[in-house]
Amino acid sequence: MVKRDGKSITGNVPKPVVLVDTREQTPMRLARFTNWVAAEKVTTLPTGDYSIEGMETLVTLERKSLSDLVGTLMHHRERFIRQCERMTAFPHRAILVEAEVPLKT
Repeated sequence: MVKRDGKSITGNVPKPVVLVDTREQTPMRLARFTNWVAAEKVTTLPTGDYSIEGMETLVTLERKSLSDLVGTLMHHRERFIRQCERMTAFPHRAILVEAEVPLKT
């Protein structure tokens, strides 16, 4: 909880509805974070895998596994570059690369 002058200021902030692209094969389940997210909606997004309802022209997130990123860069580089160019139209954009880091024992 965030407080200012001893009063909660987060209670008045609406929780976002996360938009998940229909082509996302194994989507992150963000709705389980009920303190942060109001809901998820599956829809077709023109760019990226995730956005926020009402902010579709402002926010985009592209999610890649490390192996998918390597494969994309090796075999579909031009398509990925075009996608990155489309993402530049969004003031808030990110590419999330998921990977496991082996721990030394």
